[in-house]
Amino acid sequence: MVKLYPWCLNRPIGYLAITDIPVAINQGYIGIVCDKGISNYTIYLWCQDNMELIENSGNGSVFQEIAKSTFKSLVFMKPDVEICIEVDGLVEPLFRKIRINQQQIQTLQKLRDTLLPKLISGEVRAVKLRQLTVILIFLNLCILYNPWILSSP
Repeated sequence: MVKLYPWCLNRPIGYLAITDIPVAINQGYIGIVCDKGISNYTIYLWCQDNMELIENSGNGSVFQEIAKSTFKSLVFMKPDVEICIEVDGLVEPLFRKIRINQQQIQTLQKLRDTLLPKLISGEVRAVKLRQLTVILIFLNLCILYNPWILSSP
């Protein structure tokens, strides 16, 4: 049995994230450094699967939050190394695809946010307005309904 040490759980409980780059966080977040043979993916999925336990461990009158000491006391059963490696091999491509899709969504949002005001103001004239409208609708649908985004409350 291993105690779970912090990584990136917003103390107003619910939002989870895995960072691609080193980050600095303030006291409002709990950060878990995954350097003891357990991957980011394993911890992320454990937190997501055990969110009800995490939420029930929190308290607060205005909004739920969890103290770092309380979070550290949650019991985490460390899986065998072989299982961790196998699971990571299965989920890493999915998380990579999620990251790529999130980057594409940001690019599409910037494109939409750049083109739409220019079109409305007349700065850009649409020769085929119907095609441009279809493209803008498609961009919005891609942004709003992308099934690969992992979302937490």
